[in-house]
Amino acid sequence: MIKRFIQIAEHLLIFQNYNSLLAIMGGLAHYSISRLTKAWRLCNLKIFKKLKRITSPKRNFSKIRRLYNGANFPCIPPLVIMLRDLLYIQDGNISFKNDFINLEKMVLYAKIVGRIYNNRDSPYSFVKVQFIQNYIQNFEVLSEEELERKSKECE
Repeated sequence: MIKRFIQIAEHLLIFQNYNSLLAIMGGLAHYSISRLTKAWRLCNLKIFKKLKRITSPKRNFSKIRRLYNGANFPCIPPLVIMLRDLLYIQDGNISFKNDFINLEKMVLYAKIVGRIYNNRDSPYSFVKVQFIQNYIQNFEVLSEEELERKSKECE
């Protein structure tokens, strides 16, 4: 199963779906998955390490930011990074200067929100597969305790 998620992550990179790529790589880094040494031996670690470098938080996610900033549409932005940027803009800049709205702050907001907004006008041309959508929408989310228990059952 780990092998399959690495393959999915590789396809997400090709399709410029940076949000889901970060989510899958975060899931693969979770303790309950990373401890499965037998399963990891079956994987292409070269591809995994490449994806791990791309999604690394080093230098404020510089590699995935560079890919996103150079991406053509359609693409799905790394929303967790964009939301964090918006939070830093909010907390790190005053809203008013001399009783006037801080336009520099609004320009920073506009750059991020505008890029996210523009993504919606360029949809992917995938064929809808209903049983996959049903599976994803009804997928059971496991608690940390359940994840750990199932992880230990696998090894």
